[in-house]
Amino acid sequence: MLLLAERVGVSIQDVSLEAALAQLPPTEPEPVRVEGLAAALGLRVRWLIAPTADAAALARPDLPVFGRSVSGVWWVLDGRAPGLVHALPVADPRGPRWLTVGALSQRVGGGVVRWGLVEPVLPAAALACSGGSRSPLQRLRALLWIERADIAVVVLYGVVAGLLSLATPLAIQVLINWLAFGALLQPIVLLGLTLSICLGLAAALQLLQRLGVETIERRLFVRAVADLTARLARVRLDALDGLSGPELANRFFDVLTLQKAASTLLLDGLTALLQVTVAVLILALYHPWLLLFDLLLLLGMATALVPLGRGAQQTAIAESKAKYAVAAWIEEIARHPAVLRTDGSELAEDRADQLAQRWLSTRRDHFRVFLRQFAGVQALQVVMSAVLLVASGALVLRGQLTLGQLVAAEFIVTTALLGFAKFADKLDTVYDLLAGIDKLGALLDLPTEPPTGLWGGAEGPAAVQLQGVTLRYPGPAELPRLDLHLAPGSHTTIVGAPGTGKSALAQLVLGERAPSTGVARRDGMDLRRLRPRARHHRAVLVRPGDVITGSVRDNVALGRDGVSDERVWLVLGEVGLRERIEALPLGLDTMLSGLGVPLSTADRCALLVARAVVASPRLVVVDGLLDGLPADRRRRLLDVLRRSGSSWTLLLLTCDPPPPDMRSLTLHPGGLDEHPPA
Repeated sequence: MLLLAERVGVSIQDVSLEAALAQLPPTEPEPVRVEGLAAALGLRVRWLIAPTADAAALARPDLPVFGRSVSGVWWVLDGRAPGLVHALPVADPRGPRWLTVGALSQRVGGGVVRWGLVEPVLPAAALACSGGSRSPLQRLRALLWIERADIAVVVLYGVVAGLLSLATPLAIQVLINWLAFGALLQPIVLLGLTLSICLGLAAALQLLQRLGVETIERRLFVRAVADLTARLARVRLDALDGLSGPELANRFFDVLTLQKAASTLLLDGLTALLQVTVAVLILALYHPWLLLFDLLLLLGMATALVPLGRGAQQTAIAESKAKYAVAAWIEEIARHPAVLRTDGSELAEDRADQLAQRWLSTRRDHFRVFLRQFAGVQALQVVMSAVLLVASGALVLRGQLTLGQLVAAEFIVTTALLGFAKFADKLDTVYDLLAGIDKLGALLDLPTEPPTGLWGGAEGPAAVQLQGVTLRYPGPAELPRLDLHLAPGSHTTIVGAPGTGKSALAQLVLGERAPSTGVARRDGMDLRRLRPRARHHRAVLVRPGDVITGSVRDNVALGRDGVSDERVWLVLGEVGLRERIEALPLGLDTMLSGLGVPLSTADRCALLVARAVVASPRLVVVDGLLDGLPADRRRRLLDVLRRSGSSWTLLLLTCDPPPPDMRSLTLHPGGLDEHPPA
């Protein structure tokens, strides 16, 4: 597994392999144990039951495939070629080797084998910073390192295409020399054909280069989607305290900036670098005195890029922050149109004007730096073109340079300066890249729950115990010292006024937050010692506003295995929603907005209860969902949550009076008080 982690570029320096192995449940099947060890190393395993030939077709250096042969030998496949596969038998001292697919199939044996496809859980983890801070340039270097294989191919294509493009100035030099001394038509035609072949090959390589850049852009997008999806689903709740989740997620759109800037760097930047390199080398070969021109040219370019660009990165980041502040306020207006449409309209406009003014100020500061750089590049182009013309002309007059070399030198240097000027014109995109990767880093730096821990494994209704727990946010205590015991299968109501900490208590019970003091246990196990998968398994939090944008089916089943449409319809009938959903034209395929439209408020609450019970949970925590509902709807949903023979322990947190036949406690600033049975 360590070998697989190395292959996909996952760092394991913060993982205790011994602890991960010790936590694996010995009674679980081998695939489950392999998945557990992989998760501890930041890997995800997808299983495939297939012949060896099919597994070999999927093997890639960055996404290896592994499986066990009939004889018990583990094989890792991490590359392929026509008819061949790069295979490594683990613990074989001879190391990896290239085998034909047929030979590998014979060694693995068994015909159809269970193969594991390995990929990192967080594909962009190399860009993140777990502690301290990381500059945008450091993140950029990490990104380039991840894509180094494809970048190397793009650079190779660019270098070869650049060398082939030298055919144009060299052909001009030869043609002028021939014409100066008289020439026949046949050599000129042959020269033209040779030039056409060279330029045709260069064009083909540039096309392949563009395809390579497109591949990198696609991978950047998919890598960001996969990483942020996994990261935001696993982020620690305390990391989001004081932050707006939707506004923070807007940073994802900087991935598009990264794609655009990657194209600029790998195409225009590489082209400019190659043109300048070729120009410097050709001039040095033409005459030793032109080495001085080379030094002046390189010094001028370095001056334009570094001293004249001082402060560009900081101003670009400041502009980006101002831009996102504007976007966040516009989001806020869209979120509360009723408030800001009437009496709040002046506030909306004034705040938007202030934020726009701030963006204009930061944009002016950034553009001032960019304009300074661009002016320096244009001045360099003018001065160096004139200097080369005078210097090479003087050398021609002295007989130290031919006329063809003069024309070729002017052509090469002019092309290089134009390429450099074109790249300088897009430096703003490069600075946007640094600002974008800095903003994206705000997402990638969000800490996630550690993937290691105990497996749990208890069945039946959960037992919950809070012993001397408190919870502190930054500032005053949020929850006082609490002691709470929920017996397996019990139904308990906790009543508390708004602001007494009911939601914080729900998070403690579910293990979403660790207590500041004391211990929270489920089935006798400290929740902090459970791995996230075990902590969240069949433990459900039901609260208002948790409708997702998707179909009714998606909102109830949540893609869980074993939840059929028949089961969904059955539960919808229990909560009183079946007739309402059947009346909709698309039934279970009806799309709901994030606000639950077209369902009413009461129907949304019923939908969330259906989601909670459809997969037979072990623990259900209802946080304020039933508050304010009509008595008949509240009673029906309570009956579903408290039905006889249910497989779960129920904790109901509410502001309303408790049901008379349930155990009831009151949460107040001093702690929990239990009411005597009615």
